Order: sequence, then structure tokens, then C-alpha cells
Amino acid sequence: MKIALITLGITLGIVAVCVLLMSVKVIFKKNGRFPTGHVSDVPALRKRGITCHRSQMLDEINHKNLKDILKEENR
Repeated sequence: MKIALITLGITLGIVAVCVLLMSVKVIFKKNGRFPTGHVSDVPALRKRGITCHRSQMLDEINHKNLKDILKEENR
């Protein structure tokens, strides 16, 4: 039982230190924020033309093939 409590204490301590180290920028920087994980907010991905799955899905839904375009023109 004593070893389990020691292990639990060490584990909680390590987790607390990790959380503190990951949040240093947020805590100590004025107007600090966690970095965004959204694809459209990463300049390198935008430069390569990579977009998020939601916008790709909307593009596919709104995309019309040649057959649909010709149908609309003949109406």
C-alpha cells in the first residue's frame, strides 16, 4: 500500500510539472494563448494549399460537374 501511494505521488508530481511547463507561455506572456491546432491557421499548410476537412467537404458538396452545369443552362 505504501509503495502504491509513493508511485501515485510521483506520478501526480510529474503530471503537474508537465502541465506547468506546457503552460509557461500562456501564464507568463501578456495576452498569452494556447497555440491553435486548426489547419487553416498554420501558414505553412495554407502555402501548400492544404485546408481543413470541413472546407474540403463543403467544396465537394457545392462542386458541380459538367453534366449538372449543362442541365442548368438548358433550362
